[in-house]
Amino acid sequence: DTILVIDDNPLILLNYSEIIDSSGYICITATMIKQAMNLIRLREVGLIICDHDLPDGKGIDLVQYVLDSGIEIPFVYISAAITDVLTQASSFSLVKDVLVKPVSHQVLISTIHKYLSHTTNSLYPRLIGQQERYILLNELSA
Repeated sequence: DTILVIDDNPLILLNYSEIIDSSGYICITATMIKQAMNLIRLREVGLIICDHDLPDGKGIDLVQYVLDSGIEIPFVYISAAITDVLTQASSFSLVKDVLVKPVSHQVLISTIHKYLSHTTNSLYPRLIGQQERYILLNELSA
């Protein structure tokens, strides 16, 4: 599954994309709402992780755009914004979770797992089974 992350902070984008990629998902990123809109039109996206304050608007604007487009993509809204903003974001039907920055690696991945199936096995098929792995690691090395 592909996850779109929108944030204007390049360090946050790099951090989230490394976490997401290493967990077996495909991560695409945008720093602005217009970029995100183009990616949504061009790519099949399974989940959107979106910041609130962006250079060309608010994350809520992107939520409204997706709603108006009739596309059903779940959002995880992540922000350090004030409580009123987060409450407003959570009122949209597509916003499934609202997280307050900073978000730990574990919280990010567990939140993603709520909305997407874990795809590591299909992206990286296991070449040997558990029994063969046990033999290689234990019995042959003895």
